[in-house]
Amino acid sequence: MYGDLRKSGEMRATLFKQAAPIITGVGPDGLLVTLDTYPVDVYGDGSISAKTSDYAAKQYGYAVRAEIRLHYRSPGKPSDGAFVRSTMSSIDGTWEFTNLNIDLRFDVVARLDGARDVIISDVSPRQ
Repeated sequence: MYGDLRKSGEMRATLFKQAAPIITGVGPDGLLVTLDTYPVDVYGDGSISAKTSDYAAKQYGYAVRAEIRLHYRSPGKPSDGAFVRSTMSSIDGTWEFTNLNIDLRFDVVARLDGARDVIISDVSPRQ
């Protein structure tokens, strides 16, 4: 999950590691869950985008509107794979995520009904 914080009049997204809890054991009352609440600030001046046809959402060579999902990448940590936000590609298949922390890494997942997901992994935002 991510929470919103206000700073300098702009919306900031903070990703908390409890988005992907570590299960530490099972007891008679259900799952025991260990949560790490150290926040990860995903907000920044960077962006990840597909503004050219090379990375545009396509099916059978034609541009399509698809759901594009952004996930935080932090291998070995509880927050690895946590959902950050999503958008829909435009009619020409292009898409963009803005206001991202350039020091972080992300996975981009394109989803289209009836097709396999396409994953662009370990992506850094550009300034």
